[in-house]
This record gives sequence, structure tokens and C-alpha cells, in this order.
Amino acid sequence: MIDALISGKLIKAPSLRTGKSGKNYVHFLLRVHVDDGESIAISGIGFGELAEKISLLKKDDPLAVIGSLRPTEWTDKETGEIRHGLSITANNSLSPYDIKKRKLKIEVSGKSDNELIEASEPVNEQDFDDEIPF
Repeated sequence: MIDALISGKLIKAPSLRTGKSGKNYVHFLLRVHVDDGESIAISGIGFGELAEKISLLKKDDPLAVIGSLRPTEWTDKETGEIRHGLSITANNSLSPYDIKKRKLKIEVSGKSDNELIEASEPVNEQDFDDEIPF
């Protein structure tokens, strides 16, 4: 597997489903531009709260996901040819809706983005090792 950050636009609306275990998951397809107007389709899956968040998006919405990327292979039903592609299991995502939500939180709280980060993510000085030479 390859750790990857992929961004593109949704080819179709994501479909939220519930597995046998009762947990939600979502399938989605991203169109990702790779070179001079060319694009590829990358299939993806997300679980739990992430699945619910992605399922709120619509066709053509931009989406960036972080996760494990792997090559896939299947047989085309029409031609019988072996086709190759990529699939990502998403661990996290970012969409314009997340950014709007963040901006609204800043406006409502009256705090700057940096103040929100400082308040939500305390830094422990023990996390840093000054003995690393660089």
C-alpha cells in the first residue's frame, strides 16, 4: 500500500451504506487530473463518521482524501479485457464544506484560526527533541 493524499472532483454522488456489523461506509469515485487535461478515476471507501461526512457531498463536489492507495485489477464486462485502476481507503477528508464550517466557527467564536488551533491542540514540550541535528 501507498500512503497518499488525493484530490479531485466526485464523478457521482457518494453512496452511504450500512455493513453487516451495523457500521456505516461510503463508496465514492474521484476524477483526478494527472497530466495536460488527462484524468483518471480513483475509487474510494471510507468508514464511520468519515463515511457520513463524505456522503453529504454531491456529484462534481471537490474532495481531498488521505489514506492507503493500492492498485486494482478487474475484467471489463463488455470487452473481456483486464483493466487496471487505483483504489483508496480514506482515513480523513477535506471538502469546501469543511472549510466553510471552520470559517463559521472562527466568526462565531471571535477567535483567529491560530487561536482555535492553539486551544484545540495543546503542544507538549516533551514532544520535541532538541538534540536532533538539522
